[in-house]
Amino acid sequence: MGWLITPGATKKDTIQHVTRLEDTESYRWETLRYAIRGNVVWRVVQYLDKVNQIADRFIVCYLLGTDGDGWGYKDIEEIMGPYYYSCPASFLKLVPIANKDWREEVYRYHERQYRRYNLGDVLILWGCMIPQVTVVQAKPLIGHFQGMRYRIRRQYVDRVISAGTSSEAV
Repeated sequence: MGWLITPGATKKDTIQHVTRLEDTESYRWETLRYAIRGNVVWRVVQYLDKVNQIADRFIVCYLLGTDGDGWGYKDIEEIMGPYYYSCPASFLKLVPIANKDWREEVYRYHERQYRRYNLGDVLILWGCMIPQVTVVQAKPLIGHFQGMRYRIRRQYVDRVISAGTSSEAV
């Protein structure tokens, strides 16, 4: 599915639109929980087909964007395997599994985001121009490589080679 942009809409308007209750004679879409992560809205939806008495719960990822004249969204359901993993882990417990591989990536994302590093740990990076850094500072996470200091986003840490020389966690 493509992008749906509403001329004149704000980001707030778009968030309200994608999280609203829809209740008609034939169906009901209800937001049980939602979370905003930058320009991504995660939503747990309770769906009820009133005609056939069928209920379902699922996760939807809404990518938010603007064309300069208004804001809009692109919706991606869990079953489609969105390439975004910032979905709150608590949401995964609320709905049946629709995409096991995607859920594993969500858990890995959260593990990287909340992992504590020790001073001196060597972080092997992926998706970066430099292959690795040695941790020299906690907050923000700063690494050293070939005489240069780099601020490291946790999402780029592939694995850790522990230095084992410091017990100070950062």
